[in-house]
Formats: sequence, C-alpha cells, structure tokens
Amino acid sequence: MVNKIHKIMRNNVRFFLDHAYDDRNKVFYSEVDNGGTVQNTNIHIIGLSRLVYGLMEASSVMHESDEEMRKKAYEAVMFIKKYMIGKDKYGPYFIPTVNEKGEPHLHDGLNIWEQSYGFNGLVTYYEKTHNPDILEMIHELFDAYVKRFHDDEKGGFVFNYSLDKDKDYDSKCLQTIMYPVTSFLGRLYLVDVINQEKYEPWLKEAYKLGHKYLYDFRNNTIKVTLDRHFNDVGDKEVLPGHFFQLAWFFMSSKKYKALLGDKNLYAYGYYIYLETLKKPWMKEALTKGLPESINPETGEAASSKRIWWEHSEWINAMCHLNIVPFDKVRQVLQLFEKMFVDYDKGCEFFAVNEQGEPEDMLKGDLGKSSYHTIEMCKFILDRLSS
Repeated sequence: MVNKIHKIMRNNVRFFLDHAYDDRNKVFYSEVDNGGTVQNTNIHIIGLSRLVYGLMEASSVMHESDEEMRKKAYEAVMFIKKYMIGKDKYGPYFIPTVNEKGEPHLHDGLNIWEQSYGFNGLVTYYEKTHNPDILEMIHELFDAYVKRFHDDEKGGFVFNYSLDKDKDYDSKCLQTIMYPVTSFLGRLYLVDVINQEKYEPWLKEAYKLGHKYLYDFRNNTIKVTLDRHFNDVGDKEVLPGHFFQLAWFFMSSKKYKALLGDKNLYAYGYYIYLETLKKPWMKEALTKGLPESINPETGEAASSKRIWWEHSEWINAMCHLNIVPFDKVRQVLQLFEKMFVDYDKGCEFFAVNEQGEPEDMLKGDLGKSSYHTIEMCKFILDRLSS
C-alpha cells in the first residue's frame, strides 16, 4: 500500500516538475492542460503555494528525488517573497496572480480563500526546514491577515476585502470558518510551538463558530453561505466534498491541545460523517463516484461531473476515523485512482463525466496543483502508521 501511495504522489509532483517549471524564472506556471502544455504565463498564489506544500510533503517520503523537489520548492518560496507580496494599511498580503516577470495582474480585492492558501506552502516549508526568515514572513502576513479579515464586532472572518473599501462584513461562509484552519492555521499552531498563544484565539473561535453555525441538524446538511450574524442565507447547491471536509475538520480537533477540553468536537465530526454516508447520493458513490454538487432542497445531484478533490476529502474523513476498516479506505482510493489518476500523462484529471471520461479542464489551474492529492496521501500514510 505504501508503494501505491508513493506512486500517486510521484505521478502528481513529476507532472509539474516536468511540464510547469520555468528554468529561466525559477518558478512554476499555474495553468497546464491535460497533456502537460502550459497555457499562459499566469502564476497564481494558490496553485504555487499548494505546489510548495506538495513538493515538501513528497520530498519527506520519496527520497529518490528529494533534493530536486526541495530546491524547486525553495525557488518557489523565494519567488513568492520577491514578487507575490503586496502591502496596504494593514501590512503585507499575497498578490493573487502575477506573470512570469512577477508583474501583478490588476486586482482591487482579496479573498480569504486565496490569502489562506497563500500560507499553505510557506507553513509546510517552515515545518520541514525551520528557516527563521520564513517564520518571520509568516508572522507579518498573519498579523495583517487577522486585521484585514476579522470582524471584531460580530466575530469570525469575512470572505472579501477590498483594497479601496475595506472589509465586506456580509461575506461570511463555511470557507471563512473552516478554510483558515484546514489550509494553514491548524498546522501552524502545531509547528510554531513557541508562539501557540498567537494562534490559539483564532483556532478556538473557528471551532466554536463551526460547531454553532455550519451544520443544520434538522435537515442534516451543511450551511455554506452566511450573513454577518451567521444566519443561514440559503444555498442553491452544496458540495459533497464539503460534507466530508467539515467532518474531518471537527475530528482533527483532537490534535490541538487548546481544544482538548471540548470532547464534543470529535463526536460532532463523526456524526456528520455517519449522516453523510446515509445520503441518497452516497448509494452508488463507490461505483460511480460523488456527484459534483447537490440540490439541498431535493437531495438530488445537481451535476453529473465528478471532481477529484471531493473524493480526496472523502478519504481524508475516513483516515481520521480509526474505527473505519482500512479496506474501506483502500476501496475509495482505488476508485479515486481509477477515475482521476492519469499514469500516462501524469497528475489527476480535474473532472470526469458520468461515463468516466475526462472533462476538458486544466490539470493545473488557479487552485489545482498538488495540495489535495498529496494531503490525501499524507493522511493515508499517517493512518497506516497509527
């Protein structure tokens, strides 16, 4: 099983090493098609930072090419530091997109998805290297991140921030509560032990708000879009992947000593996982995969596509439950491998249709690089060693 995991990891990172890397500018282009052809010179902070995450995680278990992966991860971090950090009245922020020369695309706003995952690779790089300069950069970015996105009056983070108009207080959602923790904050809390008090309030707040507002017990469904007061605005579609991600978000709480006093969080995640398995759209999931999205009113699939990351989240949730027989994890991994992993050209397809045929969507794009697949592999390896 370990060999299979290494094979999936290698297949992912080699695709970007072989096809997306620009030796002249020492950086990876973000948009790459199914055949490995770079589509333009865009470099997106999410894709690049997630690739740093993938390279550093893969290098720690695949020693045959660890020097190459770490070297290019370092170059990507240096590119981010030099070209993808802007500054406003609150301090530094991640510039969402630049070209190969480091020239930024015009943008007037930031969102917490891009800013949170900008930290993703930096925190992992620091964990593996303990480079103090990187930690200093993380601290400066994090202090400004809190000032820029936190609603000090009502609590929680907002999703959108305008460089001209400041915070959009009504833009709260599942992502503003869960994503800061799953993308970087939970790991930063564990890695930067000396400064845990710096992160503890935000970690505690995220779990408190998540526990209170992100799940509808009456209808056993997630609540995605919220107003400033955390009232459910209503959603036309919900994603199966978010059900599983929310489940392991709560189950991962046992890793953080700041949350050890609340035994209910793990049970809460376990409950969400069990209820998700009862959904009508799960009946054929082991043979046909998860539908891309669901109509929350009818419980029926709203799309016939199958998306790679939603299946990795399914596996992540299973790996957080030791009572789930590992054969079940293996079964879903085989489905993931069969549906999405392209051993011919490399990496994973973004999406396949109901017949299992790849959709014409980029293997590398604004948000797709190595993160979801490598994180899934990491959780499987952790489960195997537990």
